[in-house]
Amino acid sequence: MSTNVLDSVLEIQRQRAEAAEQSFRDLVQLLASDPKRPPSAESIDKVLIGSRRSVDDLANAVRLVQRRESLRAEIRSIDARQDDRAGLLVKIEAANAELQAATERHRDAVFPLQREVDLIDQLHHRRAAAERELRALIDGDTAEAIAGLERAIQAAANRSDDQKRLLRDLQSRLLSADEGVRELAAGQIQRAEESLAEMMRESGDLVRRQSDLLRDAVLG
Repeated sequence: MSTNVLDSVLEIQRQRAEAAEQSFRDLVQLLASDPKRPPSAESIDKVLIGSRRSVDDLANAVRLVQRRESLRAEIRSIDARQDDRAGLLVKIEAANAELQAATERHRDAVFPLQREVDLIDQLHHRRAAAERELRALIDGDTAEAIAGLERAIQAAANRSDDQKRLLRDLQSRLLSADEGVRELAAGQIQRAEESLAEMMRESGDLVRRQSDLLRDAVLG
């Protein structure tokens, strides 16, 4: 047999193998892209026989193509988001610039105001120091009068506390009293409330008198 004939046979086999391999690849691509409409079983079997592949080979090849396409789609989606990222960064930079400008405006507006507030606070501390010194310089009679009012205020506060406890006790008794005692208890509560109100008024008067006396002694 001549060499030319053998070469021709080998070329025919090579072309047939290439054609079978291409048919297999086309089948894999078709099944991967449109699995709901596969070719007939007979045509698939013919391709497998021609390409010397098994059903498992075909299934593995289809899964591989589908995975590759899924990864490519993910990359395309991420690349599209990269374009969005650039626009978002521009907006962030604009917002940061606006915030910086607003911060500077706020600082320029607040700084002189805060300086005035600090100055007023310093003056208040000086006033408090001056008032303490003036209190120390109050004459003896006035100081004794102020101290007496302080004692009277404390005594009035103690009486008011006692009266409040008495009123709470009467109110508690009223809740558990029978019908015959309730009217008497209600009267006692009313008198206790009136007495407490009078004590509070007296206490308020004492506080005002002390405040007036102290103000006159300190401020003149």
